[in-house]
Amino acid sequence: MKEGHDGCVSMNQSLTSCSVGHRQSGRLPAGPNDTQLLEGICRSDPGATGALYQRYGRTVYWLALRNLRNSPEAEDLTQEVFLYLYQKGKDRYDAQRGSLRNYLLLLGHSRARDRLRQRQAEHNRCERWRLQQTIYSTPTPLEAAILLEHCQSVQLALGCLSVVEREALELAYFEGHTQSEIAKHLSLPLGTVKSRMRRGLLKLRVSLYHLAP
Repeated sequence: MKEGHDGCVSMNQSLTSCSVGHRQSGRLPAGPNDTQLLEGICRSDPGATGALYQRYGRTVYWLALRNLRNSPEAEDLTQEVFLYLYQKGKDRYDAQRGSLRNYLLLLGHSRARDRLRQRQAEHNRCERWRLQQTIYSTPTPLEAAILLEHCQSVQLALGCLSVVEREALELAYFEGHTQSEIAKHLSLPLGTVKSRMRRGLLKLRVSLYHLAP
């Protein structure tokens, strides 16, 4: 589904409106059962996904928070799980293999692990960069402090990007892929990849303007 598609926009609005109170109530809302709601999702009804979000969003959120230990990131991951369900996951869910709740928790756990790996990879890249700087030159204590501050600033700036923006930039600048290769790797239109990279770079420029010489 392309970014900006009316259905996707409607789905984001539906999930955003549902997310406000999902941490405050432990009761499952009454209404259609899971099977009926999944049938609604198959008809591209964003309200059906919103209902499932109200029903299971709190559970997925607490799983994400326990893994990531970051509330905004856990919120983002929770919405990502339900957007995936709306776009693709409904076709891949098999009721004979388990309940919908467990399926959503599995999706959340998998995405939390991916984010933790990305977080560790960013840390490792920064450490390698610092090591290279040490090998090629021995900085003064002041230079070392400045390098550390710059590295931390870059890490923080990357962390402020959305997952899709950071993913595109990492594939391009850390793994050396072209935009066409990234589009193929992510199964996305080339224009979508370019748009994500452009947004990410603009955000980094704003966040790191103070590092410019």
